[in-house]
Amino acid sequence: MKCTKIGGAFVIGLVLGFLLGQGVTKPQTPVESPKTTKEVSQAPSDDSIEINIPPAGTKSEITTPKENELVTSPFAVAGNAAAFENQILVSVYDADGKELSQFPAYTHGEFEKPGPFVELVGFPKAETSTGTIEIWDEDAATGKKTVLDSVNIRFR
Repeated sequence: MKCTKIGGAFVIGLVLGFLLGQGVTKPQTPVESPKTTKEVSQAPSDDSIEINIPPAGTKSEITTPKENELVTSPFAVAGNAAAFENQILVSVYDADGKELSQFPAYTHGEFEKPGPFVELVGFPKAETSTGTIEIWDEDAATGKKTVLDSVNIRFR
């Protein structure tokens, strides 16, 4: 069963606006990526998470969460990627390879060049204690999936 994305474009704008210290404002293109890590509270819990957004122009990678980090739903996935029309897909899989959720994410930078992204990702209760996050792109002509990066995670 896949989770439904709640107000995707609004959430992305809200999170990026908060991270960039701009509050809730109309998105600007291109968004200047921060050079430092900022702490963001994760509703509704009292926990906080660190989101490390790399500067634009580096390789495609997931920077948050870190390898084998403990995550709860929802959690932030952040990083840097280049894809067709600046859209990538974020998938969460359990240890058996079952896809728990899939969300689109949009990179903020020059068209089809590496740029930062942040996406809040939710998933149903996993049947395994570990899993994987993938960021990927699909070739519009062939439908072929290209995995840009993946990170192993642990479910709380």
